[in-house]
Amino acid sequence: MASSPASNKKLSVGTVVTAVIHLVMPAVFCMALWVLYKTLHHYHISDILNDLRQIPLRHLMAGGLLTVVNYWVLTTLDASAIRYAGSSLEYGKVALTSFIGYAFSHNVGLSWLSGGSIRYRLYGAWGLTGGEIARSSPSARSLSLSVFFLCRVFLLFLGRQLFLLLHTFQQPICIWLELY
Repeated sequence: MASSPASNKKLSVGTVVTAVIHLVMPAVFCMALWVLYKTLHHYHISDILNDLRQIPLRHLMAGGLLTVVNYWVLTTLDASAIRYAGSSLEYGKVALTSFIGYAFSHNVGLSWLSGGSIRYRLYGAWGLTGGEIARSSPSARSLSLSVFFLCRVFLLFLGRQLFLLLHTFQQPICIWLELY
């Protein structure tokens, strides 16, 4: 029995979701561009470049080195979690997944959703089971506890300096708050 033309025109849920995503994502992107414009339109690129030139090269180098060390520590933490979960996935794949996951987590937020979904997708594509991926997640909780502890220690010893630093950035924060 051949299907009628009317039944071929029914929309599936997947088709509707795909269409909505293709409409919503450009709108969200345009809204993000608008927020960036509203936040940054008072600043000129020449002023930003002049301010960047005022930062001593050794500070930029130290910042770059500490960033590399930070991501190395984080990828090593993920590698040990993967080993704990019982997988023998090679370090290069773990490091790539970890770097991408942490980059999204640190910049987008909602680490359990952004970085976690990236890890699930990549580790799953490389043959890890859902159980292995889930067993590696307690290390993320231990990382969160470690960061919380270090922040408390940091605030205990350097709270005044942090307050003075935030006071220095009062103007950009006020500009950001004016958007909302």
